[in-house]
This record gives sequence, structure tokens and C-alpha cells, in this order.
Amino acid sequence: MSDKLIQYSDALRDFVKIHEQIMAKKQKDILEGKYINVFTLWNEFTGITEPIHSRILQFILSPHTMHGQENRFINLLLKRINVNYGENDEWISTAETGRVDVMLKRYNPHSVIIIENKSNWAGDQPNQLYRYWFENIHRSDNDLLPEFYSKHQEYKIVYLVPNKYKKYF
Repeated sequence: MSDKLIQYSDALRDFVKIHEQIMAKKQKDILEGKYINVFTLWNEFTGITEPIHSRILQFILSPHTMHGQENRFINLLLKRINVNYGENDEWISTAETGRVDVMLKRYNPHSVIIIENKSNWAGDQPNQLYRYWFENIHRSDNDLLPEFYSKHQEYKIVYLVPNKYKKYF
């Protein structure tokens, strides 16, 4: 066998091995339910739309609703998006108010988290995220500077999508 044929054969064997590893991981993830999107299921089987999804998110993230988990869910979100928080911070949550799908506000220290919910693959409006920032987060010329956000991580816009392929524009 020629050297090139052996190299191609080795490369093909490596490719097959890597492909098998990827497929095994994907199968494991499927069995663990990592690809289930509850919002997609609700929409497909019940016709529940994006505004209802936003209200459900707001319910889950509100500490004083009947789920009885107090700040547990909102604290998990804040941890995930790297927002400093105290275990018993007082947050106010709204859904579908104005143009914002879900908004979380805290007054001490001042914080705003906006969740733009695209769970149904809804299209983006021109300058949508900028408008949300300007109308709900922008407070002074200081927040026009990039270093402001490296020091103040309490202002965020979360772009919530059904999977990583949905991008904002």
C-alpha cells in the first residue's frame, strides 16, 4: 500500500471514530432530555404563543407566586447570566409591558434585566434590542462607555431563543 493510501485510510478511520463519538454523545444527550424545548412543545401541541411564554417565564421568575420557591428561580437565572445578587434581593418582574417581553428590575442596587423572548422563532424588529436598552436601561452618558458595563454587570439583555442558530440582527 502506498504511503498516501495509508494516510487517507488513517484519516478516514480517525474521522469515523470522531463521528461515532459525536453520535454517541448526541444519543446520550437525547436520552437525558437535553434537546427538549418545553416552549416549542407547548406551541406545537396547544397553540400557546410567545406572549403566553413570556407570562409563564415571568411567573417562574417572580419570587411571590404560588410556585413557593421564592427567589430560587430568579437567582439561578442571575447566576447563569453573571449578575451579582443577594439571596433575598427584591426584584419586580413584568411580562408583555410596553414592548418588552419580560423585564426584571431591582432598585437597590439598581439593575435591569430584559428578556427578549424568541421562543417561537419570531422575527426581529429594526433596532429592537437597542430600543429596549435605550428605553429601559440607559440612564446617563456614563453608560455609553464600554467600561461602564465591565464594572456594572447588573444591566443585561437576554436574547432567549429556541436554539443557538437563531441570531439577532
